Amino acid sequence: MTPRWTPGAPAEAGKQVARCVILPDDAGAGEALARALRAAGTEVVTVTGGNAFTETPGGFTIDPASPADHAALAERLATSAGVTVVDLRLLDRPEDGDGRDTLPPVARLLAAWGEAGADSARVLLVTRAGQAVSAGERPDPGQAAAATLPMVANQEYLNLDCATVDVAPGADAAEVAGALAAEVRHPSGDVFVAYREGSRLIRAYTPAEPASGPDGTPIRPGGTYLVTGGLGDVGLLLAGHLARKGAGRLILLSRGGVPDDEGHPRRVAVDALRELGVEVSTPRVDVTDAAAVRALLAGESRLDGVVHAAAVTTPDTFSPLRDLEGDGVARHFDAKVTGALTLERALAETDHAPDFCVLFSSTSALLGGITFGSYAAANAALTAIAHRQHEGPAPWTAASWDTWSVTLDRIEGGFGAAMAAHSMTADEALAAFDRLRAAGHPHVVVAAGGLDDRLPRAVPTLPGRPQRGPRPEAPTGFRGPSCPSPTRRRPRSPSATSPGSGRRCSASSRSAPVTTSSTWAATPWWRCRCWRW
Repeated sequence: MTPRWTPGAPAEAGKQVARCVILPDDAGAGEALARALRAAGTEVVTVTGGNAFTETPGGFTIDPASPADHAALAERLATSAGVTVVDLRLLDRPEDGDGRDTLPPVARLLAAWGEAGADSARVLLVTRAGQAVSAGERPDPGQAAAATLPMVANQEYLNLDCATVDVAPGADAAEVAGALAAEVRHPSGDVFVAYREGSRLIRAYTPAEPASGPDGTPIRPGGTYLVTGGLGDVGLLLAGHLARKGAGRLILLSRGGVPDDEGHPRRVAVDALRELGVEVSTPRVDVTDAAAVRALLAGESRLDGVVHAAAVTTPDTFSPLRDLEGDGVARHFDAKVTGALTLERALAETDHAPDFCVLFSSTSALLGGITFGSYAAANAALTAIAHRQHEGPAPWTAASWDTWSVTLDRIEGGFGAAMAAHSMTADEALAAFDRLRAAGHPHVVVAAGGLDDRLPRAVPTLPGRPQRGPRPEAPTGFRGPSCPSPTRRRPRSPSATSPGSGRRCSASSRSAPVTTSSTWAATPWWRCRCWRW
């Protein structure tokens, strides 16, 4: 499938909003929005960056790097009648780096409002050129990365109703303010919204029609193919597929190389490839090491295809939004995004023009998942990189994959069964790999279970505000710290179709069951000692 943006219901003026908290940009869109809302009778509170939490005439200043300041702000301004928060700070960010810097400020804001204790709060994150809406648009990786966090916040905090609103690269302050004023007054439940030339658009997915033959770009007999993450489960499966299709040389890049133990499964797999008559090179190279990657490519006389499948998915790298900083973010972005940027620069310095470059992304970028903030963001940034290189001499395609069954054995806990329901067999995944190279699109979604019943969307179940659904399971082994006392949350009724096994939360006085799926509980899962995945 491929994403497409279709006209959504116009965000016409709806109910009066009692209070709106605005974190403005420097170009004036926030100020214009504040004027429009005040004229309509809304109380507007402006929050600017500073050195400490301070009340000012008409607003507050906070230290953007301080979770405590964000928490103090949310506690001060949360109301039982609800509040809308509009964050325009990313409008000032220049395109730079791999985008990981956009995550902590947004995550702090979302976590603070999610834990403030109010019955409901809306948060609108405004991005500029974060989505490839129109033909030829090249999304900014940092904006695309941050855009996933409101989706994840909806899944981690029941009391939040979050969305991302993307505006065009050249949209001026008046245009941005007009679109946001309508969005503020008209809660729609749409999680991803874009405005282009005055039109409100929402994202959908349609089957991808091949632009070339049904088998995609053929594997050249005797060709040379590079696979990053080449000694992982998926990388070795792809290597075998390339070998059977006629490849003559495989470069399987990894940080650790082939183990010395002759009986190790990785060594056995590499030996089996060589028995097929393929030359196999297994250089111990970190794909983020620019000098090493350049040297590697310079030593190759030809390069016919590249597959970037490097990833880090160990349980310790997944964390809730309130802890979205540090090593976990770095490891997700290093493997996927920095690795892709390194390949991009290294290929540009050589004469190689591969037939294809496929970046392995994940459906987490469009579906989210509890604790999946940095992983979803990294995959979204990876997809943005593919857009800017798709029309180059070597066409790049980002493939957002569902789970490959070969990886299921590494998933701990009872939620593995839920992931298995949307997993692909090896034959299905490899056939899809061949077909996606024929799609002719910079972004292709490979979803074995379809997307219609899985995309984040609103379901009106609570009076006065939309309810998200469904809530994807978190395929990690994360165990949160024990919870001494519950925070204020509205319990969600158990889902009749939930694959998770419900448990009563001993840390909470409420009787809502805690599960690994769309059911939620009074106590946030990372604070509850009952979670054992």
